Amino acid sequence: MMKTFLAAAAALTLSAGTASAAVVINSGDGLGPTAVHTQGSQTSTIVYGEVNSYQVAFESSTLLTANGSGVAKVDGADSDDMFTDLAIYFTDYAYGIDSLNFSFFTKEAKPVNVGVEIFYVGGGSSTGSFQLLSNLTKWNIFDDGGKAFEKIVFTSNKGIEDIRQVAIAPGVAGAVPEPGAWALMIVGFGLAGAALRRQRQPLALAA
Repeated sequence: MMKTFLAAAAALTLSAGTASAAVVINSGDGLGPTAVHTQGSQTSTIVYGEVNSYQVAFESSTLLTANGSGVAKVDGADSDDMFTDLAIYFTDYAYGIDSLNFSFFTKEAKPVNVGVEIFYVGGGSSTGSFQLLSNLTKWNIFDDGGKAFEKIVFTSNKGIEDIRQVAIAPGVAGAVPEPGAWALMIVGFGLAGAALRRQRQPLALAA
């Protein structure tokens, strides 16, 4: 039976834990993400999918279920078949999320307020919220500065029945050094260079 999805084409306002963070959420098919496929029949607080050969975890404080039929669809499996929190991340922390594309479905009365917390690869986080107000909408989340996410966490004030049509653009989780780290690296390079110069000085020969 077709479920009603309450969504809003509204901007997501995020307050960044790092000055360079610039997270964007908009409607559409996203920035070239690859569809996630769930792996077999699963019921647990953590269920798994796969994009390319990378394993993706969907985690909640309540039971989830996934049936492994096509593009990832993860349902709530508690007493009312809904969830109010959901985290998405790669189980192999060598990879990060460059962008996430998804749809939520719920029968709850609108609006449904959804909080978002973004954890960046290499440290830092951003938080914000958006509202589900109308019919089915496909959402895309990414950082316009190209920073990868380690984890994306959703919380809602009302139950969500499922997340579906999940697609992720994976990226290599190469941490970007903070300004303090850059300063230490520069000092280290300078000291190493000075030591090399001293080693290359010619020895004075005795007369």
